[in-house]
Amino acid sequence: MAFERFPIRQLFEDPANVLDRRSWPATLPAVAHLLDHGLDLSPATVFVGENGSGKSTLVEAIALSYGLSPEGGSTGAQHTTRSTESELANHLQLVRNAGTTRRGYFLRAETMHGLFTYLELNPRAPQHEQDLTFHQMSHGESFLELVMDRFRGRGLWLQILEVGSWGIRPKPWDELDLVANWQAFLSSPQRYLKHL
Repeated sequence: MAFERFPIRQLFEDPANVLDRRSWPATLPAVAHLLDHGLDLSPATVFVGENGSGKSTLVEAIALSYGLSPEGGSTGAQHTTRSTESELANHLQLVRNAGTTRRGYFLRAETMHGLFTYLELNPRAPQHEQDLTFHQMSHGESFLELVMDRFRGRGLWLQILEVGSWGIRPKPWDELDLVANWQAFLSSPQRYLKHL
């Protein structure tokens, strides 16, 4: 796939199915921003922000709107255990780039062990080599092995979007609060460790 023609280029609220702004998840600033202004995507978009700012809500809704399971897997693997996602996906429209694939893969750390069990119970077609034994690996190792095994292609260009009380905004990585906090810790860890 040529990355100048990535599958989804924009999200916006479905004008025929408007989400009540007084109900959750529309009360999250990031979700309200998406609903009010839409969202342009890049070949790889990264959401960063504090816990509870709406990152998972956005990502789950995008995955569901695209036809992926919010618990992970490919467009062909509709693995699900217990549905806990918001209704946001029902109120979104995707703008796809012409001529791109409808195939996709969604992976998230919180549900990847359930996905690994699904993959064990639904092995690859017989012509493929034996599947990896993800449950016998560490969390990080299994994540990296899945990425290396399943994803092929030319590289990615990232768009970092910061999610917070302001909604959603682009932000260079070196200006993120997360990066500044890590830099402060690494330059003087004793300032932080003395509080433990």
